[in-house]
Amino acid sequence: WTLIMIAPGKQILASILRFRLYYFITGTAFILMIVLLIRLVMGRTVSSIRALSDTAHKVARGDFVTLATPKTKDEVSELIQSFNTMVLQLKERIRLKEAMGLAMEVQQNLLPQKPLQIENLDIAGKSIYCDETGGDYFDFFQFPALGRGRVGIAVGDVVGPGEPVYAVVDFSKLYVLVLLEETKLRGVRPGCEARIRIDAYPGVDFRGVVTAVLPATAAKFALVPRDISAGEFTKVAQRVPVKIRITQGPVKLLRVGLGGEVEIRRELKAPKL
Repeated sequence: WTLIMIAPGKQILASILRFRLYYFITGTAFILMIVLLIRLVMGRTVSSIRALSDTAHKVARGDFVTLATPKTKDEVSELIQSFNTMVLQLKERIRLKEAMGLAMEVQQNLLPQKPLQIENLDIAGKSIYCDETGGDYFDFFQFPALGRGRVGIAVGDVVGPGEPVYAVVDFSKLYVLVLLEETKLRGVRPGCEARIRIDAYPGVDFRGVVTAVLPATAAKFALVPRDISAGEFTKVAQRVPVKIRITQGPVKLLRVGLGGEVEIRRELKAPKL
């Protein structure tokens, strides 16, 4: 036997058509969301690349102050950070190049403009410039007081900016810095007399007077200060710098960094507040 059903197609396919509509709407919304997300990411990337390009144009015009700011945390951000590092290094290299050019110009101005003319003598000199800042220096000096035919020759180097050449020490203002334990500070104040012995010169006494007791311990001025706020297993007395001005003694014998012993005459009277 055969069963035949006759019904409207809209009623039979209604659920399928409804599912197809929902599927179409959901798929369209998902595709639009992906497109918006891609546009957002690409927009931020394009914005970062455009900012990097603008910064590169500024660097080409000589502006090394304005740097690009990373806006994302991806490869473009790493590229911007590398570019900023390159700009800073380029700025430093240009500064060094200008310093080298200035040093070369100064060196050329220091050199003799023409050879020295002395009877029966053929004198000449040449300066070879260095690749780095500085170079050879020479000059001629005549001393008429020493008689004819005598000439002085100075030979040296021209150094660049920031390079130490020599130290100037004022012997009239020498002082001794004593790291005194905090338990021995009682009675030590500005005006106290002191006796100083230097290990390098046994038997030589120096006299001085305390000018200042610094308001912090020596540990606070260290490169890596110690933190004792939480306490210590072994209690260690802190040391306080005490500045002593030298008033008597052969100060020209002293050198920076020498060690020794110091005796301070303390004033045990309570200071007036």
